[in-house]
Amino acid sequence: MTMQGPSLEAQPQKPRPQATRYLWFGFLIGLAFPLGATLVRGALSADPWSVSAMLRAQASDPLLWIIDTAPLILAGFAWAAGVRQDRVITLNRALAERGKDIEAARANLARDVELRTAQLDEANLQLQSRAHRLEQIAQLSQSISQIQNPQALLSSIPRLISETLGYYHIGLFLVDEDGRYATLRAANSPGGQRLLQQGHRLRVGVTGIVGNVARYAHPRVALDVGEDPTFFSNPELPGTHSEVALPLMAGERCLGVLDIQSTERNAFQADEVEALTILTNQLAIAYQNAVQLAEARSAAAAFQTAGVRELEQISRVGGLAGYAARADGRVEPVSGDVPSVLEDALLAGRSVQRPARGDGVQPSLAVPVTLRGDVIGVIQVESADPTRRWSTNEILLLESIAGRAATALENAGLLSRTQRQAEKQKAIGEIAASIGSSTRFDAILETAARELSKALGGSEVMVQIESRNLGSAPKPER
Repeated sequence: MTMQGPSLEAQPQKPRPQATRYLWFGFLIGLAFPLGATLVRGALSADPWSVSAMLRAQASDPLLWIIDTAPLILAGFAWAAGVRQDRVITLNRALAERGKDIEAARANLARDVELRTAQLDEANLQLQSRAHRLEQIAQLSQSISQIQNPQALLSSIPRLISETLGYYHIGLFLVDEDGRYATLRAANSPGGQRLLQQGHRLRVGVTGIVGNVARYAHPRVALDVGEDPTFFSNPELPGTHSEVALPLMAGERCLGVLDIQSTERNAFQADEVEALTILTNQLAIAYQNAVQLAEARSAAAAFQTAGVRELEQISRVGGLAGYAARADGRVEPVSGDVPSVLEDALLAGRSVQRPARGDGVQPSLAVPVTLRGDVIGVIQVESADPTRRWSTNEILLLESIAGRAATALENAGLLSRTQRQAEKQKAIGEIAASIGSSTRFDAILETAARELSKALGGSEVMVQIESRNLGSAPKPER
C-alpha cells in the first residue's frame, strides 16, 4: 500500500546522547557505596537505628567521607564512558551514511557503465553499418566503372543501386545543354519506367527537389516529403515518404541529378547522405570517362575508316599492284592477275606455303597484309631452292613485317589525305583572296572563272549572275 507523504519509519530519529544516561547510572551505582557503608557502620555500633545516629556516624568517621565521594567518581567515569560511546555511535552513524553513499555511488556507477556500454554498442553498430555501407559503395563503384558504354552505364546505375542498397525508387536525370530541363534517363521502379516512357522531365530551379538540386548543385534531403515545400508529388510514385537528390558534378557544371526515394520516413540520415555523396561523385567520374572513351573511340574509328578509304583509293589501279625485288637486286613494279598462292592467302586471311612443282614453279610463301581485320594486300616470297621450307620463326617474322607495313600504309594514306585537304584549303584561300581583291563586278566574275579553271586543272568554268539580282549594279563586261 502506497502512503501519501513520507512515512514515520522513513523519518530518521535523532539518537539520545549516552553521556547523560551513563552519568546518572554511574552516580546511582556510586551512591550505593556510602549508603552501604553507613548501614554497615550503624550495624556495628551499639546505637539504635535512627537518622540522627547515621548522621553522627557519618560525621565521626573520616573513612565514610572518602566512601561518600564514590557517586561523584563513578558518575565522572560513567560520563566519560558515555561521551566515548556517543563518539562511537556518531562514527558508526557516519560510517553507515558513508556506506549508503558508497552504495548509491556504486549503483549510479553501475547505471552509468550500463548506459555507456549501451552507447558504445550503439556506436559500434553504427560504425559497422557505416563500414558495410561504404563497402557496398565501393563494390558499386567498381561494378559501375567497368561499364564503358555511356547509355549502358546510365541504364545500369539505378538497377545496381537498387539491387545493392534496396531503395524504393532510383531515378537518374541528365541536364540538357542549355540548362533548362532535367530529363529522366534511367529508373528502376515500375513507376519510374512509366515516367521514362512519358519522357518525364523537370524544369531546372522550378519543379521539385530534383529541379532545385540541378539549379544550385547542392544535395537536398527531405526526411518527410510532406513537410518539404519543394517536393513534387508524382502520381507514379505514391509510396514516397523521404527523398534525397544529389548532383552529378563535372567541375563546376551539374551534369545531372541522382534521385533516391524511400518508403520510410527519416531514411536519409547524415551518414547515409555522406555515403551516397561518395557514390554520386564516383558515378559522375564514371559517366565522364565513358563519354570521353566513346568520343575517343568514335574519333579513332572515323580516323581509321578515313585511312582505309584513302589507302583503297591510292591502291585502286586494277588487279593487284605492287613492287617486286628480283634475285639480281632489281626492284620493279608489278601488276596484273593474282597468282593462285596469293589468292589463297587473300581468301584465307592467313599465311599460305606452297611447295615446288615439276612445271618449274618454285616454292613460295604468301603472307597477307591485314589492316583493322581487312586483308588489303599480300607479301610473296619465292626461293630458288626447290626443297626450301620456311620455318615458323621466318613466317612469324614476315607476318610481323606485314603488320608494320599495313600500319605504315595507313599512315601514308592519312598523310596523303591530310595533304590534299591542306592543298584544298590553300587553293580556296588563294581564290578567295584573288576574288576579294577586286571591287568591280566584272573583275570579280572574271577572277573567279580564271582561278577556278586553274584549280580544276584547266577545266572550262562559266560564272554567271542574273542581272535582276544585282539591283542597280552595272552589268559585267563580256
